[in-house]
Amino acid sequence: MEDEKIIDLLFARDERGLNEAETKYGSYCRYIAFNVLQNDEDCAECLNDLWLRLWNAVPPQKPDDLKLFLASVVRNLAFDRYKEQRRRKRGGASVEALEEIEDFVTGEASVDEAVEQKELARAIDRFLLSLSARERGVFVRRYYFVDDTKCIAKRYGMRSAAVLTMLSRTRKKLKEYLKTEGYDL
Repeated sequence: MEDEKIIDLLFARDERGLNEAETKYGSYCRYIAFNVLQNDEDCAECLNDLWLRLWNAVPPQKPDDLKLFLASVVRNLAFDRYKEQRRRKRGGASVEALEEIEDFVTGEASVDEAVEQKELARAIDRFLLSLSARERGVFVRRYYFVDDTKCIAKRYGMRSAAVLTMLSRTRKKLKEYLKTEGYDL
């Protein structure tokens, strides 16, 4: 079913819209959540929260891109769940990708902090646009989709060591770029 039809069903408060969204994007959203959480039960709870969020968000919101909207929400839900587990389990299992960019990721924010985070997000977007398609793809696969380096290496025809090196260099470039943009990291 087309995304517009799914959104129309949600606007009409028809539960078939949720079912269609889950059928069309459920495995995609599960992939994102599982990459962060690495646990089937937590992933299932995260997906349940996602469908509730979708139901509560549409209406009044009308996403331009349903797939991107769902990916963003499920990713944030998974990160929030991960952070909560980490707080409770100090020293438990961790997700390397989150630790690698921990300096750039923040939790709850005040209005001023939220504005600063949006500006930071725009700066990161500009930085990503300055990278080659391959560098950008590797960076996004690692830090947005939280893919492991073996998966990224296979996707881009690289060795895992080369992916790790590229990510390290890209993080350094990002840090320098953000300093030139006025961010003190």
